Amino acid sequence: AMLDVFSMLPSGFTLDIFGGGAENEISQLKKKVKDTPGVCFKGEAVDIKHVLRQYSVFLMTSRYEGFGQTLIEARSQGLPIIAFDTFDALSWIVLEGYNGYTIKENDNQKFSEKIVELCSNHDKYIGMSKNSLLKSIETDMDLIKEKWKMVL
Repeated sequence: AMLDVFSMLPSGFTLDIFGGGAENEISQLKKKVKDTPGVCFKGEAVDIKHVLRQYSVFLMTSRYEGFGQTLIEARSQGLPIIAFDTFDALSWIVLEGYNGYTIKENDNQKFSEKIVELCSNHDKYIGMSKNSLLKSIETDMDLIKEKWKMVL
């Protein structure tokens, strides 16, 4: 889906794909992106904060996520998020129009439109970036530890 979404974007956009998986899946992905200008498979990220700080928007086209930890990490670095609405926790992580967009599964056209909208409107982008940081306070480690202390 990500490559289909990317194919609908105007020229000038780039897409770096991170992640791991089964060797055959990674091999297939590498073949798909090899001849697609502007797309690069980067493999697994080690220093997540450093990697995320190099990007403008976090995109997720997964059909299923258990919780969405990568989205938590992305918003902690101020990245607006655009993701398919395919798992329950997404509505807690991304507030529609506040720190990103949730897109109906398989609506690749709308997904690409929201990327363009976000990246072409500086004020909207800055607002969503700030809101991602504000929303990330909910999962700040010190806050979580304090809540656990109160429960225990």
